[in-house]
Amino acid sequence: IGQIWQLYLLQIFFALALRKPTASDKKSAEIDDLINSVLSYTTDCENKNIRELARDCNNYPYLICQTNQKNVCEELNKTLQDLVDKLIGTEIKNAYVNGYSLSINTTTPLLLEKNPEGNYIGSSTFIPSLTGEEIEIRLRFYYG
Repeated sequence: IGQIWQLYLLQIFFALALRKPTASDKKSAEIDDLINSVLSYTTDCENKNIRELARDCNNYPYLICQTNQKNVCEELNKTLQDLVDKLIGTEIKNAYVNGYSLSINTTTPLLLEKNPEGNYIGSSTFIPSLTGEEIEIRLRFYYG
C-alpha cells in the first residue's frame, strides 16, 4: 500500500512540474519537489528508497539485494524505468512536454530519456556518497 500512496504523490508533483514555463525558466522548484519525491520512493530492494539505492549503486555496485536477489544498480534502473513509465507514459500525451531526460551519475551511470530535444525546464540535486564525490540526479522536461 505504501508504494501506491507514494505513486499518487509523485503524480501530483509531476502534474505541478508540467506547468507551462516562462521563456526565462530553466530551473523549476516543482521539478525539485518531484526529484525529492522520486528519491523517497520505496523500492523492492530491502525497502530502501531510491536515494539509498543510488548511494549503494555508487559505493557498492556489485551489491545484491537480499529481498529479490537483484544487483542494486539493476534494481535502481528497473525501479526508475517503471516510475517513468507510470508517471510520464500516461501524462506526457496530454501535456505540452514532448520529451524527458533523467540521469544519475553513479559509478554505473543511469540515463533514461525520450525525445531530449528543444527547450527544457529541469532541475538537479546532489546526494553524498562514501567516495567523497556527490551523486547528481538530473531531471529535464523538453518542450516546444
